Amino acid sequence: MENITPEKLKEMMLLSCKRIEERKEEINKINVFPVPDQDTGNNLAKTLMGVREFIEGKDFKKINEISESALDGAMTNAQGNAGVIYTGFLAGFLSDLVGDSINVPNLAIAFEKGSQRARQSIQSPKDGTILDVIGATAETFKKESGKEKNVIIVFRKSVENAREALLATREKMEIFRRANVVDAGGLGFLIILESYLEAIDPEFVEVLQKHEKPSEKVKRFIQTISYRYEVVCLLKNPKIDERRIREKLKKLGNCLDIVQVKDKIKVHIHTDYPEEVKSILINAGQAQ
Repeated sequence: MENITPEKLKEMMLLSCKRIEERKEEINKINVFPVPDQDTGNNLAKTLMGVREFIEGKDFKKINEISESALDGAMTNAQGNAGVIYTGFLAGFLSDLVGDSINVPNLAIAFEKGSQRARQSIQSPKDGTILDVIGATAETFKKESGKEKNVIIVFRKSVENAREALLATREKMEIFRRANVVDAGGLGFLIILESYLEAIDPEFVEVLQKHEKPSEKVKRFIQTISYRYEVVCLLKNPKIDERRIREKLKKLGNCLDIVQVKDKIKVHIHTDYPEEVKSILINAGQAQ
């Protein structure tokens, strides 16, 4: 297979929604960073539910049509740290996909832009997280785009390298070593990537079943949550840009993630000052 059509891209996205929903508790179980609230799987599932609601039951003739709908759904529904970071990835990945089909070179550019936007969405990006898994995928597509035309082959190599990057996260942070887990957001992204491959190569299911799950035995220990409240907001028709909002919010908490797509801005933050955060956001645009 050398090209992915709008219908096949839709199938890939819908399957990713299904697989994340099926495995969200597996992701929740290993969620110890950045906040041990065990909701990463739920947040990714809710984010992808938005994608499904905006594309299911619709016919798309062009790649950019499904891209715009999927991104709109993610922006509307994105929840939690991982959900907003993944939406940042989609904002880069889908932004320039156009035409009747996409090929390996198109995907290489898309994954690279997705990786960049995911990193840019985070106030303090760190190694050993979902960013490593996204980055490994982007690097594989970039490396293979000049010599391999078969989309399935490149996706297979990308999944292998993404899995290796995910397993490596266990050794990159002390908190992961103590808990004997990999990054939960990274696992979520790997599941999404695997579902993309499964949609274009059904035989991949047999390969997938042979793999051991990245974190089977989680070690529990006491963790302190720095900030008590989580604020997630969608701003429409913002009066100030993403940079200004980030500047106003960065001292009020952590896990600050912001994604801007056209006239919408998605904001996520953990804070002890929810009312102050809400006031800033209300004054910045139409807050939802």
